[in-house]
Amino acid sequence: MDDELRRYGIENVEIAAYPGGEAWDAGRGDLWEVTPIRQKLASHTDMVPILAAGSPPTKMRGELVWVGRGTAEDIRQANVEGKIVVTEGYIGSVHGEACLRQGALGVIAISPPRPNSGPLELGWVGVAARRRPPAPGGARRSQLGQD
Repeated sequence: MDDELRRYGIENVEIAAYPGGEAWDAGRGDLWEVTPIRQKLASHTDMVPILAAGSPPTKMRGELVWVGRGTAEDIRQANVEGKIVVTEGYIGSVHGEACLRQGALGVIAISPPRPNSGPLELGWVGVAARRRPPAPGGARRSQLGQD
């Protein structure tokens, strides 16, 4: 890379390497409504940021439950265990509370428009998959998601 930059006349090039963790590169991610009609709602193939970094491989079906901004109280009142949470809040914190602490199966975040952004601009977000949420009925799983 530094050779390419020098070709463009940029001198004093220094490449800094930083230690990192495991790289994440999703190959596929689709969101389908299955009732009352079957239709695709979103796809990683159509727009890469649609799938949050750190999303584990999974196939699941579940009831959707709206939690608004996704505060801990919103999530608690919605009784999310065993359901898929839909929020307009930040997916990282909603995932932590809903999935890791209260047993939700997953999170769908609907982002409202941000000031000073283009109509097609999406923020890139991620989730921390430290452990699976409790299974409905109380049994713990070792990783986030279902097969």
